[in-house]
Amino acid sequence: MTVESRTPEIVIRVPGGVDADPAARDAATRADVVHQAYASLSDFDGLTDVLVMATPVSVTAALLRTHAARLRRIPLVMDIGSVKAGVLDIVPEEGISRVFVGAHPVCGIERSGFDASRAERFDGAPVWLVADDDAPLQAAEQFWRMIGAAAIRRIYPPAHDMLVGAASHMRSSLQVSSAEPSPSSVFPVNVSGLAAAT
Repeated sequence: MTVESRTPEIVIRVPGGVDADPAARDAATRADVVHQAYASLSDFDGLTDVLVMATPVSVTAALLRTHAARLRRIPLVMDIGSVKAGVLDIVPEEGISRVFVGAHPVCGIERSGFDASRAERFDGAPVWLVADDDAPLQAAEQFWRMIGAAAIRRIYPPAHDMLVGAASHMRSSLQVSSAEPSPSSVFPVNVSGLAAAT
């Protein structure tokens, strides 16, 4: 099984995927996205060149702490959460700075799970890379370019999180300021309609 690369001479092989949801594992296997789907990172043999964690920040933090010894053997480990400081605080504590890069592809949608995935999701997307100086930044940049990302920028955790927070609050403010006041739109304020802005 191969994942479509936007660089034709490079083939990306995906040996396995991990998801606690049995329906997602079954769907990924049936769609031939992975050779093997595992219920837990503990079940995955770790034989891969790249591991991408697409989990909530609190889950990513727990996985880093629980599986640090296994992760140290993988050349490139990335998370794709929108907040980095908390996760990157754990990285040096667990001795995985030389393999870990926080990545934030700015192309999300309001839905999650396998059914929300699209092969072209990262085409032309900007990606922020957040990591220590000794992290495999070149490998991370190569990975994102292979799957179609366009603008790749490096940024440090506090600056990244400040920019993401400011952008999120700006979108919320703009949505509230442009809303027509009516009993149903005044409270509560819901910003989920700004789906693609992550």
